[in-house]
Amino acid sequence: MTTKQLASGTIAGGVVFFVTGYLLWGLAFAGFFETNTVGPAGLMKEAPDFLMLGIGQLLFGGLLTVIFGQWASISTAAGGAKAGAIIGLLVGFGIDLTLFGTMNLFSFTATVVDALLVAVQTAIAGAVVGAVLGMTKESGGAAAPAM
Repeated sequence: MTTKQLASGTIAGGVVFFVTGYLLWGLAFAGFFETNTVGPAGLMKEAPDFLMLGIGQLLFGGLLTVIFGQWASISTAAGGAKAGAIIGLLVGFGIDLTLFGTMNLFSFTATVVDALLVAVQTAIAGAVVGAVLGMTKESGGAAAPAM
């Protein structure tokens, strides 16, 4: 994987994670999660820390880029969507069920919905990362360090 691919995939994936996160959790399901949060009042910040949120989303984009480009040789939107859905489903349920088992944060229904939304979000980001890796495949560039 080239440095250009790593940077392009990370940025594209991070932007998609950020935008889909806003659309899914910030708009479409905001009321649902407000209703199904069982944690203490004040648990959620009034306004997110966008710097930390953005860095986190870039790291998720980087994770998909490294998995797809360095280990799995995924360079298509379809392959990225499929792998992204599987990764998102496993990570989403892994984290959400662990939190459900250890904290009073969400109802069980919200735990399941959140994990499924992570799978959808990661499938969309995976499609974009796969497509970006495919577009930058032939263009070359400096090689990124082997992992």
